[in-house]
Amino acid sequence: VVCKYEPSVTLAPGEKLRSDDVCVMAGMSDVEKVITYYSWAMSVLPQPQTSKAVPSTWVTQPDGTPLAEVCEAANAWNSAGVHHALIPWAWEGRPGSYDGASPNYPSNMSKAADQLKATGAMAGLTVDPLLTSNGGAGTATSADGRHWANISTSEGRSVAAENMRKAVRWGFDFFVVKLSDIPPDVLRKFNMTRA
Repeated sequence: VVCKYEPSVTLAPGEKLRSDDVCVMAGMSDVEKVITYYSWAMSVLPQPQTSKAVPSTWVTQPDGTPLAEVCEAANAWNSAGVHHALIPWAWEGRPGSYDGASPNYPSNMSKAADQLKATGAMAGLTVDPLLTSNGGAGTATSADGRHWANISTSEGRSVAAENMRKAVRWGFDFFVVKLSDIPPDVLRKFNMTRA
């Protein structure tokens, strides 16, 4: 069995590395049976408790869609019982700035939260807390000039936490953390895998 980590990391004595769970089956050549057995096993295992406050569904639009179209979708789905609406990724002007991209979004995103709530929906925002506006302790800069927080350090965790505090102050009801676009070269600097 081989498990490949990209980018690779160096483990010091006593350090641990955690990966996603791996399912290994031997002697089964029928893919449909494998899928059936795996699905059955997952259905009977204990499931993690989730908060009732976490939305089970929401309406959104493709990345980069203007706020007006997200509000239209929220209005359209409200009568169908979908009462959560998510602002998709690419709402920022400059990546990591946490300023809305004019003219599609207001600079102060609290106004975007208010507009979305005016449709009757609970307002959500897609975020990448690792992407930050400037360098400094606990960050690294990628080749494209973007700055990334290193959450394996206390300074980097503070940067990411401050990004989220700013977003929370805007008054959104929920957040969706997107899979980060942090480049492999920055992950290598941090000695971290994408997982």
